[in-house]
Amino acid sequence: MWNSRWLLGIPIGLAARMHSSSSISPPGGAEATVQLDELVPLIEQALRTLNRPGALSSCALIAHLPYSMAAAHAARTDSQLGELTPLEQARALRRLVNDAIQQLNSGAADSVVGCGPDTLQFQILAKEYLQELPTRAIALRHSISESTLYRYRREAIQILARELQWQEESLARRLAAPARNAGQRARLEESRSMRPVPAL
Repeated sequence: MWNSRWLLGIPIGLAARMHSSSSISPPGGAEATVQLDELVPLIEQALRTLNRPGALSSCALIAHLPYSMAAAHAARTDSQLGELTPLEQARALRRLVNDAIQQLNSGAADSVVGCGPDTLQFQILAKEYLQELPTRAIALRHSISESTLYRYRREAIQILARELQWQEESLARRLAAPARNAGQRARLEESRSMRPVPAL
């Protein structure tokens, strides 16, 4: 589970303060429509290219997580996502995925004793994709077969996809609320202005 004080790899307090900031707006007013079955292969692609910025910059996951990408970048700069170069987008995506893996890994380590299945799932992601260790070396280190490693990796990627989906939808709701309230206020003011003036 994600630490309750953090969202998208940044403090909840900072995310809340950015609600009304233009720096967190996704390009083109994009809306969050993330399907879990679409995210899994895209996350696999991002993980495989995580340490190759040129390839990561063309990853389709960027377009599927506009609010998460904008928030990850807004935590470090005032620029909007649409103003980033491809390599800057790659760095923002790498930070997003890296933070997700670290949070998941920390959560598993805090919840189990020793090296249980949950811990293995997240350590496999961290070691294989962040540290770029060979799968055989990881399997030997944890005394598991490579087929078991692949199974744990699939499960971990699915969990990662669910977490990123939750983040994207949660942040979209948070950012939509101020705009929705502003629209309601505007409609109320408009209706008031259209009321007939009583005759004297």
